[in-house]
Amino acid sequence: MIPCRYLIWIVSLLTTLACGKGGDQPEAMAMGQSQQLDVSVRKDIAYVENGGPDQTYDIYAPTANPTVSPPLLVFVHGGAWQSGDKRDYAALGNAFANAGIVSAVVNYRLSPTVQHPAHVEDVALALGHLAKYAQGYDPKRIFVMGHSAGAHVCGLLAAMPKLLEKAGMTKDQLPKGFIGLEGIYDIQNLIKVWPTYRNWFIEKAFGKDDKWAAASPTRLPIELKSRWLLVHAKGDELVDMAQTKDFMNHLSKAGVELDSHDPGQLSHDGVVRAYSDPKSDLFKKAVAFVTFK
Repeated sequence: MIPCRYLIWIVSLLTTLACGKGGDQPEAMAMGQSQQLDVSVRKDIAYVENGGPDQTYDIYAPTANPTVSPPLLVFVHGGAWQSGDKRDYAALGNAFANAGIVSAVVNYRLSPTVQHPAHVEDVALALGHLAKYAQGYDPKRIFVMGHSAGAHVCGLLAAMPKLLEKAGMTKDQLPKGFIGLEGIYDIQNLIKVWPTYRNWFIEKAFGKDDKWAAASPTRLPIELKSRWLLVHAKGDELVDMAQTKDFMNHLSKAGVELDSHDPGQLSHDGVVRAYSDPKSDLFKKAVAFVTFK
């Protein structure tokens, strides 16, 4: 029998996020965008020549011409490195676009077809493409938000910014900040708490134990000192909060400016769903983080 918590995750991965409306955040107000905006959506933009659908992204942008070039928020989905799709996060993309923030939702190749470091390499290539071919946003104000496995990718980008430079990002285009939601940052400690994850997805994504430390952001030097906002709910039934607390300590020791938030009893996927609701505190905190100067 499949444990209840696994069924919850499987069901949530198949659920399309509900659309959010509105947007009345500080920078959007400054650009005269206090009401719901028309959103332009461009889908399936390839960031690798001759790549497949897993190497594409969608862009959501307000159609109004702002007086100030808006920032770009890039979202990296979760799904245990082996499931998930950008189409499931259309509501999130629309919500941030309605707040005056251009958003890009990224696909990347999944396990078991590929293993680490393919996931983070793909996201780095997507960021390089977004910086090089910027339209309607400031390529020097790029932020990255990841959920679960996507937050792990964010941590690796902070530890390995050379991947971003190799992908074509200049130093002034490197991400100005990261938002980690219910993240996995230490694979070895994750398996101590959730031993069944080894066979379910960890070995499919990372191989055997001897490769885990080199793929764990908490165990790697943080070379990119960009700001972080870390979110982890007490109600998360799939990833223990120690993952985020230990990573917070690691970032703090590295001299990184960071903030954190515990949204209480929200579930693992309930947290990411909140970012489709412009009225939620989580959404407002993310907008404030991205638009802060």
